[in-house]
Amino acid sequence: MIGLIRRMRMIPRIFFQCLAGFVLALFVDRIVYAHPPNELERVPALSLNGEWIVYIADSEEPVVESAHLGIDSPFSNPVKMDIPGHFQLQLEEIQKPSASLFNEYYRRNFRLPASWQNRRILLRFDGVLSPYEVWIDGKRVGRCDFPMGRAEFDITDALSSEKNHAAAVKVLTSETPDLRPLTGIFRDVTLLALPNRSIEKILATPEIDAAAGDAKLHIEVALSHIPPATGEEDVSVSLELFTPYGESVAQTTITWFEEKEGNLTGRAILPADNLKTWTAETPVLHRLTAELKAGDQPAHRTSVLVGIRRIETRRGVLAVNGKPVHLRGILYRESHPQAGWALREDQWIADLRRMKEANINAIRLAARPPHPRFLELCDEMGFYVIPDLHLPDAADLRDKALRSIIERNFNHPCILAWSLGDCSSWSEALEESAERIHALDSSRPLLAAGLFDPTLSNRIDILAPRYPTQSELKKILRQKRPVIVAAHTPAVDGALEGLEELQRWIYEEPALSGGMLEQFADDRWASGERAGSAPCGILNEDRTPQMDFWQLQRVYSPLRIEEREARIKSGRQTIELHVDNQYDFTNLRELSGSWILQRDNQPILSRSLLLDLQPGKSMQTAAMVEIPDDLDEHDYSLRYQFAEKTGRAVYEHVVRLRPGDWEKDFLSRLSDLHWDKNWRATAGPLRAQIEHRNYSFIIQLASAEWFMRTQEHNVRLITGGPYIRLNRSKPSAASASEDETPALLRDLWVDYKEVDKLDKNNELRTHVMDAKSGPDNPAAQAQIDILSSPFGFNDIRFSIRLRDDQTAGELGLAFLAPPTLSEIVWMGDGPYPSYPGVSALNDWGIFSFKPIDRIVPGNRMRVNLLALRDERGYGLGVMALDGRISIEPVKEGSLITVNCATAGVGSRTQPTLHPISEKERSGASFTAFRLIPLTRNQHPSLFARLWADQ
Repeated sequence: MIGLIRRMRMIPRIFFQCLAGFVLALFVDRIVYAHPPNELERVPALSLNGEWIVYIADSEEPVVESAHLGIDSPFSNPVKMDIPGHFQLQLEEIQKPSASLFNEYYRRNFRLPASWQNRRILLRFDGVLSPYEVWIDGKRVGRCDFPMGRAEFDITDALSSEKNHAAAVKVLTSETPDLRPLTGIFRDVTLLALPNRSIEKILATPEIDAAAGDAKLHIEVALSHIPPATGEEDVSVSLELFTPYGESVAQTTITWFEEKEGNLTGRAILPADNLKTWTAETPVLHRLTAELKAGDQPAHRTSVLVGIRRIETRRGVLAVNGKPVHLRGILYRESHPQAGWALREDQWIADLRRMKEANINAIRLAARPPHPRFLELCDEMGFYVIPDLHLPDAADLRDKALRSIIERNFNHPCILAWSLGDCSSWSEALEESAERIHALDSSRPLLAAGLFDPTLSNRIDILAPRYPTQSELKKILRQKRPVIVAAHTPAVDGALEGLEELQRWIYEEPALSGGMLEQFADDRWASGERAGSAPCGILNEDRTPQMDFWQLQRVYSPLRIEEREARIKSGRQTIELHVDNQYDFTNLRELSGSWILQRDNQPILSRSLLLDLQPGKSMQTAAMVEIPDDLDEHDYSLRYQFAEKTGRAVYEHVVRLRPGDWEKDFLSRLSDLHWDKNWRATAGPLRAQIEHRNYSFIIQLASAEWFMRTQEHNVRLITGGPYIRLNRSKPSAASASEDETPALLRDLWVDYKEVDKLDKNNELRTHVMDAKSGPDNPAAQAQIDILSSPFGFNDIRFSIRLRDDQTAGELGLAFLAPPTLSEIVWMGDGPYPSYPGVSALNDWGIFSFKPIDRIVPGNRMRVNLLALRDERGYGLGVMALDGRISIEPVKEGSLITVNCATAGVGSRTQPTLHPISEKERSGASFTAFRLIPLTRNQHPSLFARLWADQ
């Protein structure tokens, strides 16, 4: 009865703890824990981050190390810098050494709190970029030859009797600055005060038996600095497991220990039945506390956060908690333009939030071992992490480094697998390392990025190819081992070509667990550059999104609607769509959804939407809508939106609603253009000319070049072209200097043309060919037909044929608009039209840029309308039936291309990766579009609506 009363008294407290945690979780990205460490668990710590004295010297230069490494500074004018940091980014006055070997000397004075008496004092370094030696009060306390990870030095005996102390570090930089542009102490430096008897480490291995429906934690505890005279019966460790909201669920006590590698080690098992499991979608963490007692006296108390989860590679499939997982990954190198590699917690949080925004659920950590705090954030926010283990060449150092990294990070549930780093071939050293890794951690699989040979050692559990072709990937998937593509689709450089196909394949092939996009952010330091930026991330260096960020956000969404358009009629009707839940563990009822009926991109009706759909399942959803009787005058669409309970957008999809005779209705929407009775089309020996009251269109008969201007104020609308489009080169806006002719125009220029004069239907026919190949054997031959109308528009029909041996990335017709037309708007596909400040996930809508040079070059698909204009409202309209239109800002203005066929969207720096398929280029490719000059205050209503919300 007393126990029942106690449990009932706990109900209000637990309720309010849960309520507070839930409310706070709505406003942050990670779970809030109602059971923080108590005072006994808090290890006294003193941060040595901040201002240090620094001196850089060539290795041959004589330096009085005893003076520098003592308490008093040897420098008359000491130079100071902030640690963590890099002198290359902070100290312009320091002469950068030119020698391949140089030393960095760092020094800082400190005082220990009086309460730290009779404690063990540890000096911890979380990361240094080269081997280093440490002195305390002029006494050498040790050296670290595997520096980038965490290392601790016991400095208790080295401390002098003085109140003031000095810590000094000599960093032995052994690579040239060109190959390693950043050096020094790049992570935290901390002093810790531990009791003489302490818990050295806790390793918790979860075990889940799905068939039996139970779970448990296998726990190993190591004790350090236990005097040999202390009997084992005098030492005990009490273990207790708490839920995220502070409820104790399991306890046990370890009383038996064995000596192992200089420490006393004990083991125990804690039941973990009916506890919520950890996944990247459900990042639930439990707190495990351990209290050391010597006799009846508490000596040390500590705690760790653990996740109840099990990782296995079963029947060639990577599974978490018994279910296959699908990785939507990114390669992450810790780098920032101002901080270099010395990132802070707020920068990690900002990066991880950006990843969440892009629907990324997996991270491959490259270059350096992870900071434990970064892994804690991944545990809390929900990410699968694969750290690369970059190991020393010496066998004894490799073993020490492996133990340090694995044991330090063992309890982080976010670590899905270990990686041996980028490997070109298998070796005996890798075999030994793989064997050692499995001995230290048998709960996680192992991969070697770049290795996927069928004869690969069976110690490699996951095959990890880099940039595999589709045929290579098919062969790899036959080897009956899980496959993770270690690097695929360089962001921006490849414009994410093939990513959507790969992502679809991941859900079709059980052995293909996912892949890692390369990479997260532009990184000038990755290739050793001291200035400029290597554009290969989905974010710029300053963390502003590039176009691929929004594309990745859409492709990586775990919720999918396949339909892109639906046929409708006026009146009340039901629109059904197919929905796929591609989450691994999340029911869609945990998301908030809605649909919005739009007319000309403006909302006119919205309804909430709740879908009860299990992970990995599909369903049909229906929306009941009332369509007005103006279908032939307006564009209707249905926008679906889904978000997490925190408000973070997960998915947005726009379905175009079209009547059965949409094409006919769309072309007739220019009915508000007026007949010009004085319109005429003439042709002389040198040029053909179309004269309308609103514009003049001139075609040079010798060269077939175009020029268009308005009659009022003589505003130029077209100043160059037409050009045959065969491929994409680096646009001048991204790469060419101001005094260079744009490479794109040089590649596309056509200087051999034949022109037929106007016929009785006012049609001008132009035969053109690619000039770079020579007139005797051109790579491409094309025909351009211009049919002009007295209503004020010109229909352009374009067909092109390639030689059998010729390949192309794009086939289209281009023309040049002047830079004065500085605003652009179009109705068609995104998210390639996306730009900083616009975070919509939709893939169809109305998009605009002002000024136009902010636009990222590339193809826009399913474009119906495009318009350019100047500040006064004069401009040029393009009308197409689901056209593929490319937009590039160049020095001379804006290059507009209407393509017959494309191999991909292209990018800001590279052409498309693959040529146009044989199927698309067989025979003559054809496209058609309409040019409509736009005069001030006389835009047809079809185009006026494009600017309505500008």
